[in-house]
Amino acid sequence: MGINADMGGKCKCITLIGNHVGIPASSCYSLTGVDKNHEYDLKSFAHLTGSIIIGGIGFKNEGDAIYNKAIVTIPYGWPFGNGDTDYHSFYFGKRHPARVEKSFIRKVARLTGNEYDFKPSKEIYILSLPNFGNIGLAICADFYDIERYMVYQGRIQHLFLLAYNQDTESFNHLAESAARLIFCNVVICNTGYHGGSIAFSPRKKSYERVLYSHYGSKLCTVQTVELPVADLIEAQKSESGHPDFKTVPPGYEFYDSGLCSDD
Repeated sequence: MGINADMGGKCKCITLIGNHVGIPASSCYSLTGVDKNHEYDLKSFAHLTGSIIIGGIGFKNEGDAIYNKAIVTIPYGWPFGNGDTDYHSFYFGKRHPARVEKSFIRKVARLTGNEYDFKPSKEIYILSLPNFGNIGLAICADFYDIERYMVYQGRIQHLFLLAYNQDTESFNHLAESAARLIFCNVVICNTGYHGGSIAFSPRKKSYERVLYSHYGSKLCTVQTVELPVADLIEAQKSESGHPDFKTVPPGYEFYDSGLCSDD
């Protein structure tokens, strides 16, 4: 999935269904175990296009510790560069593995005689992009992490989730729940093999809430999605809200970070 802003206070998101996201200023890939060569390809894509790349790289081990991580690659000069530039990368990880993942790790440990164990990533990141909005980052099963919702509420405008998920209907329902509870846009980039990618916004009119939905398996698509930023921030921070959006949930508090300012 990728993201860029226009002069109308919106953010343009390119979803590359099949495991990656880009922000043309940005791009995202879903979670399918990208090896070192493909990890380099993601970085090269950021280098060539001048886009932020957010990509799932699957499970990695450091000794007996097993981590599930994703990579964010940001070209220098973004969003004003036109490609062919150097970049900076950082990783974020999954906090809670799914049961089937924990079971698989234990099975591999028994078969190999190693003491493999999943190590949770306790850090919760916010990618702050002035005029584009703050982006929360999560991997697959962390979509169920209620504590993450509490941290992100009032602090982000977009939640990006990279997933390898077969229960697409449940995640679609969670997308609406998260959009209302955190009060932000929610974008799921799921593997194209199972479908289930969606972009959801907490708009007042029900037919305007689903900005994009990829329904059906074994479909590879590329789609540009426009995410609201300036109007959403007004709905988040103003006591009167915004006529195009639902009201914030009870107890909501907006933490002003100077986004979309005129300075």
